[in-house]
Amino acid sequence: MDVRAGNRELTYRTNSDGSTVYLETDTSNNPNPLPQGVADAVKREAAQLLGTPGNELEILDARPQTWPNGCLGLELPDRVCTQALVEGWLVTVGANDQKLVYRTDERGDTVLLDNGVDVLPASVREAVLDAAARDTGFPENSLRITRAVSRLWDGCLGVYANPGQLCNEVGIPGWQVTVEGRNSLLVYHTNQDGSDLLLNGDVSRFNRPGAEENSELPEAVVKAVLNAAARQTVQAARLRITAAQRRAWDGCLGIYSDRRACPEIAISGWRVTVEGQDNVLVYHANGDGSDVRLNVPESRLQGNSSAIEPISFSPRESPPPLPRDAIFRAVSAGGITGDVREIMLWEGGKITTRTGQSGRIQTRWVSPQQVQKFQQVLGQQRFSQYDRLSFPPPTGSADIIEVALSSRQGVMRYADYETQQFPQPLQVVLNSWQELLNSAEENPSVGEVQSPTSSEKRPQREGYPWAVERFILQWFGSFF
Repeated sequence: MDVRAGNRELTYRTNSDGSTVYLETDTSNNPNPLPQGVADAVKREAAQLLGTPGNELEILDARPQTWPNGCLGLELPDRVCTQALVEGWLVTVGANDQKLVYRTDERGDTVLLDNGVDVLPASVREAVLDAAARDTGFPENSLRITRAVSRLWDGCLGVYANPGQLCNEVGIPGWQVTVEGRNSLLVYHTNQDGSDLLLNGDVSRFNRPGAEENSELPEAVVKAVLNAAARQTVQAARLRITAAQRRAWDGCLGIYSDRRACPEIAISGWRVTVEGQDNVLVYHANGDGSDVRLNVPESRLQGNSSAIEPISFSPRESPPPLPRDAIFRAVSAGGITGDVREIMLWEGGKITTRTGQSGRIQTRWVSPQQVQKFQQVLGQQRFSQYDRLSFPPPTGSADIIEVALSSRQGVMRYADYETQQFPQPLQVVLNSWQELLNSAEENPSVGEVQSPTSSEKRPQREGYPWAVERFILQWFGSFF
């Protein structure tokens, strides 16, 4: 079967019922030869990896591809991947019986090694397997390296173990290596020779010896509990389930803010204990993990004597998405005056503040470097993990300021009350946001306060941002 897509003609072969389909590629009659810029970019990457001069490398094969995302179809857990389709190439380059396969975009701006297990330096291989054996407690011969991708790291090798950690913005060539075995998956970031190595705890999964005692715990409950625990701590992979017991809960899963409001029904579920990084967290879950609640009195959080457990809200309750050029938004309301204020961070470093119903806008500025640093904090602290979660005010509280935060990765809500009890990563984001606002300066060419421009004039009541205002006021009202 021939299919035409733009100026490309694709030939597919299938069996009789279409259950097996594969693309037949004839590179000898390729109407779109590999652009020279892509070939040069691939050779530069390969030359650095193989230690071979670029003029000795040869492009052995090049096939046009449509990649499913901005990571070119590769699993790069430390990188945010755009979800749009990307036209590009699958390129094989080689010299002296050594071959490497690269994935690129259309122009060669992004070049990623498809899988470098065969060319992984022996020193890196040995260092990674030795670390994996120590981290899991399993013998080294039961573990294997399943994937290796060459990367260019910052000074932290892309692993951020501590909130607020500062990393030098330097390009360190190295590797992202995946190790599997005994139902464990570990992802390590290394420098070029393996002398510096860190575990990416956010995407690794441990199954330490002795974990079989919790084997009855459904996988859905395991994932839900560990995800919830990760929101309260810093590194998810350093967490492990140490105990799990079956329970029959009432309608509150045994977690009470007002016991009289709990339906007297029997819900089959689990009491699960999670430990890691000197934290002990006790969760109550229903049978399939769709409802998981932290037992705060029985938990122990390092550096946090108590904790506020977030509750989820549905997508229908989310405010409108950010405008096209916006990076971050904070909408607050409540307090004694009940004023509503919206603060928006835009690309280029502009910060606009809109207060009340006047529609007047105050504009201040921060540097592009400060914007980039704040975006790095959002990524390092995994702000997206709080998407559609709210930290409500205590029952019966009054004059509390409520805040809704929106990024390009999601929206969350919280009551500005005892924020020191929030998960540590969230505290880092809030502090970083406040520091950014405190550092903002007025732009002399704009003036302290300006009237709305044609693109910023107050829209109709159903438009943006007044729909945000209506949303947040309705949410705030639900707590009182």
